[in-house]
Amino acid sequence: MAQAAKMPPNNLNKGFFTDLSRQQKIGVVILLLFSLLIIVFWFIQLRQNILYAPYGDIAIKQLNQVPVVNNSANLTLDTDKDGLTDIEEMTVYKTSPYLSDSDGDGFDDRTEVNNKTNPNCPEGQDCIQTGIYNSSSATTEPQTITSATIPTNITSPSLPSTQAAVLQQAFGATPDVAVLRQTLLLGATDEDKAVLNSLSDAQLLQLYNQMINGQSDPAAQ
Repeated sequence: MAQAAKMPPNNLNKGFFTDLSRQQKIGVVILLLFSLLIIVFWFIQLRQNILYAPYGDIAIKQLNQVPVVNNSANLTLDTDKDGLTDIEEMTVYKTSPYLSDSDGDGFDDRTEVNNKTNPNCPEGQDCIQTGIYNSSSATTEPQTITSATIPTNITSPSLPSTQAAVLQQAFGATPDVAVLRQTLLLGATDEDKAVLNSLSDAQLLQLYNQMINGQSDPAAQ
């Protein structure tokens, strides 16, 4: 019996990628980076919801700062050895990644989180309107982008609605572009970083908006 001819998968993949325009290739690379981010934030949020939900309504806010890392392994870095990763301390609890006891009350941050007390408020004080629980403290002034500055020749594949929702929850509808770029670089390879760094802030913001809104550039269709 003659065997059916098989298409070499590598040739098929190379042909597919070769047929894409440069703008579409950029969109695919950025989609891969955003997908990695979604997985990271989903894991952090899931861990938070299961283990660390003492305050009822603590969502992952926009990042005011991100740690300087060279690879995705550093996402598990715990500089102060308090049991919370640096990413969790900076993005979820707004505690210091360099001090195991951020509020200096004798209890380390992980212990306070587990005990459902505020790791940014010394025991016996009322800090309900300060630290990580003041939503205004977790927001930054978004960059102003006008329609005239956004190019129309960058295209991006759309994300499933559930993934787009996670992405929007992590960065908001009008993200800080510098924070968005820095966070994408956390899990990027050298090649992905080169592509990412070649994009202007306006182009990166346009790609982000296309993904969370489930839209693509009409010119690419």
